[in-house]
Amino acid sequence: MNISFLTISNSIGLLAFLLLAVFIASKYLRRSVDRSLLLAALASSLWMGALVAQGLGFDVPFYLRYTFELIRNAAWFDVLYALLGISFIPNQQQGRDRFYLSSAILALLAAMVFITLAQGISGSQWVSSYSILLFQVSLSIVALLLLEQVWRSANMYSRSGIKYLTIAIGTLFCYDFFMYSDALLFRELSAPLWETRGAINALAAPFIALTLMNNQKQVIGMHVSRQMAFHSTTLVIAGIYLILISAGGYYISVFGGTWGEALRILFIVIGLITLILLISSPVLRARIMVFISKNFFDYKYDYRDEWIKSTRALSDTDTSHPPSLQAIKILGDLVGSQSGAIWIKDEEGLFKPKAQYHLPDAKFGDIDHHSDLITFFTQNDWIINLDEYMLDPSKYKLIEIPESM
Repeated sequence: MNISFLTISNSIGLLAFLLLAVFIASKYLRRSVDRSLLLAALASSLWMGALVAQGLGFDVPFYLRYTFELIRNAAWFDVLYALLGISFIPNQQQGRDRFYLSSAILALLAAMVFITLAQGISGSQWVSSYSILLFQVSLSIVALLLLEQVWRSANMYSRSGIKYLTIAIGTLFCYDFFMYSDALLFRELSAPLWETRGAINALAAPFIALTLMNNQKQVIGMHVSRQMAFHSTTLVIAGIYLILISAGGYYISVFGGTWGEALRILFIVIGLITLILLISSPVLRARIMVFISKNFFDYKYDYRDEWIKSTRALSDTDTSHPPSLQAIKILGDLVGSQSGAIWIKDEEGLFKPKAQYHLPDAKFGDIDHHSDLITFFTQNDWIINLDEYMLDPSKYKLIEIPESM
């Protein structure tokens, strides 16, 4: 039998992860990270076992091989989530923020598994190969983003304990990103990259074993910041959008007749331009951050970061802006607003306009401390959305707002 390098490479990877699974199972199952690593080692062994079987002449359909790869990806995401102190299987007891974070990638992977199995069983193509490549690239980017968050959230002591583990996981997903990006660029998988993948994956196993031997203490829990949640959410949305765009382009190409290919290119380019415009929109970014803060976190802001930025801005003696204008800018940056005005209460109880920033030259008037506006703020501790007020003043108890506002 003529055994190819691809079979040898995947056999090395299979053996490495089987040995790693045995090593973990025999000594290290006390921590959630240990159990996640065992599951990832077994999933990687299952996936590589299918590739070895194919190389030895057994008929292993593509949809099964790709399903095993998706399971392997999910298992390594479980490791990343365990390092961040998040359960990959969503449950309401873990809090809303962690529930939504653990649901996002799991739902996307589950959808891809369903589509892959349905395509294989039915024999019809629902998602093009190009869409699968886009999905794999997006998945690798999200994994590397999570890995960066793991490293950045650890203190200096715990970094020494997870150094080899981050190298191992980074190797897996960096190689996937490079291989699938190359395939996305040239519209086909590179044979050398594909054949070497098993051996490259095998290199990660010793680093993981070394991590377990060197780190006997419980892995430190990580803090999930809003920026990580924001970037993860943006990447997941962008990934889903690109998959939908690619699928739409594929069907246009198939059913578009003689103009199909040209229409597909036009459709994809317009879709990519739209995506870039949406991602670069400060309004959309602000709305996403507000949505994440409202639904994913118990606290509205990362207060430590906001205090540091506010203190730095107020203590900046080089600026020509008065303190009142700086206060507007600080609060504006905090909530994603590019303009504002400030009123300051005087000795007689009147609120007088002190400064305005990026607003028309309107002459804001004084506001009496007995006015509806001040009473509403004092009693409710709530903001007023002027657009919402214009549509339905009853939501704000029909208070009177100065015409200049």
